[in-house]
Amino acid sequence: MRVFAAMAPRDTAGALRLAEQWLASHPGDAVVWRALADTQLNAGQVAAARRSYEALLRLRPDDADAVNNLANILVQQSDPAALPMAERALALAPGTPHIVGTVGWAAFKAGQTDRAVQLLRDARLRDPSNGDTRYFLGSVLASLGRDAEAREELNAALAAGTGGQHRAQAQQLLATLK
Repeated sequence: MRVFAAMAPRDTAGALRLAEQWLASHPGDAVVWRALADTQLNAGQVAAARRSYEALLRLRPDDADAVNNLANILVQQSDPAALPMAERALALAPGTPHIVGTVGWAAFKAGQTDRAVQLLRDARLRDPSNGDTRYFLGSVLASLGRDAEAREELNAALAAGTGGQHRAQAQQLLATLK
């Protein structure tokens, strides 16, 4: 893991190969599965990250963060299993702000807009510095035509240090609301 951690920032592909080689002979190593999945997700390798999170969850089915990350991937892939997966994560870690936010976003993508607003407002109150939650809430509010509220959330999402993974999308959406 030390070699992987040292390699990942400067040679992501090499670090991923190293982890995959390790897992070929040590398939029960949950720590390496998590590192591999997280790195794949951060590198934009969504399909590979999904497979790695699924492998991790076969070893640790009650890992709330892995369930949550898999739910986020399922949302990205428009998979109808996203909302049940997000709800499973929330059942494993009730009240966890980023997980509440994932459930809210999955609810929105599943057409449950009112529930999404409620959940995303709850997540924002629990962790107002989470840029992804602020982006999600801003997106939902924009879809409802509540542009002033959406702008407020998107500006907060873009504030220093809180851009999250959806910074570019937040900037694009904000530009359409001006």
